Amino acid sequence: MKKTTKKRAGTRATASRSAAPSFRMLSRAECDALLQRNNVGRLAFTFHDRVDIEPVHFLYSDGWLHGRTSHGTKVATLLHHPWVAFEVDEVQGLFDWQSVIVHGAVHIPDFDGSPSD
Repeated sequence: MKKTTKKRAGTRATASRSAAPSFRMLSRAECDALLQRNNVGRLAFTFHDRVDIEPVHFLYSDGWLHGRTSHGTKVATLLHHPWVAFEVDEVQGLFDWQSVIVHGAVHIPDFDGSPSD
């Protein structure tokens, strides 16, 4: 599974023991770094009136998310409805976390194609 990164947004929450939590947008470089450090994310997709979200292994390289999943209902659905949201989190504590959400379309290579597909 190959995914475009059409829109990328990240959020970071921090708080000291005496202060209220604060939130800020992550920079593009921070989003890229978080995606490069991780290899499990969640893929959200819809079909008719049903929304689903599933964990997926991925690799982030050259601005692309490359995912790996087994054949089944998820792949069949994505072939017909490729628009998705993809999320990755890093959680250090209740108010110490970062999250990146990517919106885009899934491109599923030909199963009989070359490894570079």
